[in-house]
Amino acid sequence: MNWRVPLSGTIILVLGACASHVVEVPPDGSTSANSWRDVPQASTRDGGIAHLCPYGAHQAYTARHVVLDFEGGRLWLIPVNWGQGDGGGTLFPLMLDARRDLALGCSNKPFPRWFERAAGPPNVGDKVHVPVYDWFKKGAPRNEIELTVAEVVGGTIRFESSPNPGSSGACILDDENRIVAIASGGLPGLTSFGMAVWGKWGEIPPEWRDSEKYGWLGASEAAKGCAAEALEK
Repeated sequence: MNWRVPLSGTIILVLGACASHVVEVPPDGSTSANSWRDVPQASTRDGGIAHLCPYGAHQAYTARHVVLDFEGGRLWLIPVNWGQGDGGGTLFPLMLDARRDLALGCSNKPFPRWFERAAGPPNVGDKVHVPVYDWFKKGAPRNEIELTVAEVVGGTIRFESSPNPGSSGACILDDENRIVAIASGGLPGLTSFGMAVWGKWGEIPPEWRDSEKYGWLGASEAAKGCAAEALEK
């Protein structure tokens, strides 16, 4: 539901698309997250600020536009750095959803905490939660805001209001802190959107994977562990 924001202060609004779900039992002591504060922050090579949404020890969703760049007349799939408490690493994008503003990546370091996905969609009128930056306060603190579900259409949730820029790729959580959707974009103060990840919406079937040959895929270097498993699906 929101934009990636460059550190320079410029606000960028982009829309996007896909990924495949890989279930992983964390062998490294990772634990399920229990707070919106556990949603990792991310930074990109162009000075952008965004978020990731981990759903396993090494797997995470983000918004497609967070990991996609256009330079030299072609598209580039770019890695992003993330931080979660004292932990941190790099997320290598693996797959984009050709239908929606959704991407799947594999981290070179395990996420200290991660979230479970919701089993089904929210109802119209339900309240969900997402981390946001308060750009109007000194230091732009990151807080939690509540959004109201306006409608659910074709793997996209529309909300009645919009969080501040910088929430792109963040987990949108229900009252039990399960992932309902991934923050995408919107119209400031009016409405916003989240990409559904419950059930089959959290997977990216081969026919919907964006298979265009990008300038850099990232997967070749990261194709170990969960990355290799994801690419075989």
